[in-house]
Amino acid sequence: PHRKDPDTLYAPALERCGSLLSGASGVRTIVLVTDGVPSDGTAAIAAANALKSMPNTFVITVGVGLSSGASLLQSLASGPGFYAEASSFSDLKVQEVVRAICPEPKCPASAYCRFRLTSGGIIQRKDNSFIVGVVGGSREASILVGGSFVRISQWSPAGLRQNFSPSFFKTFALAVPSMRSGVGYETAQQNQNEFIDLACVRLPFAAYQIINTAGFVIDNVNTNDPRECVEFQANFPSAYDRATQTGR
Repeated sequence: PHRKDPDTLYAPALERCGSLLSGASGVRTIVLVTDGVPSDGTAAIAAANALKSMPNTFVITVGVGLSSGASLLQSLASGPGFYAEASSFSDLKVQEVVRAICPEPKCPASAYCRFRLTSGGIIQRKDNSFIVGVVGGSREASILVGGSFVRISQWSPAGLRQNFSPSFFKTFALAVPSMRSGVGYETAQQNQNEFIDLACVRLPFAAYQIINTAGFVIDNVNTNDPRECVEFQANFPSAYDRATQTGR
């Protein structure tokens, strides 16, 4: 922020950013990092609102060691996910700022697949009409790209150094609880984890068991129905994620 002793002024800095970005194309992001409470709060709000009214423009605010003034910074930001704070500059984590600038994407809600993954990673029928036992076979997974699903072996984003195999994602039998299944994956090769991390995945089944409450199999189902599937968001921490999360 612009300083003019003894005051801390946000508005001139924000207005200057607006001038610099007025002719820029694409997504524009302004990051305001401050350890001072401003004396121009009203002007700062007006300046931030002007920025946020610009197309594809986002304001990130970061408060450092502030005992007061956090609520103002939150109001200046483009939303709750666009604010970060730290007790000191040495405690400011890079990933917190990165997360504010680039919030993790969320897969859109979908009613397409008839199965889901529980928070514990167990495959479950959405309508709970029966208990899913071992899912004995899965078909090739697809990745959501630009609003439609593409088979993972045919997905070739720019920069990917090795294509994914058709069996990269697959079901497997769980040890606990027994007679149930989850979703596993092959070891990522080259830089695959950087591309698959947070991807929206659809995995169709080829066969599964129906069990009773005692855990006994009462039916074996073979299926070609594309809706006999499960959708989930992949979680493959990249080398950058690991470095920023551990500080190494």
